[in-house]
Amino acid sequence: MIQISQLNKSLHGGGHRVDILTGIDLT
Repeated sequence: MIQISQLNKSLHGGGHRVDILTGIDLT
């Protein structure tokens, strides 16, 4: 899931990370 994590990091400017599977915002 590293690829997804990095993708989310890019989308959120590295500030927040949203879990694709749960849709929960992990700060």
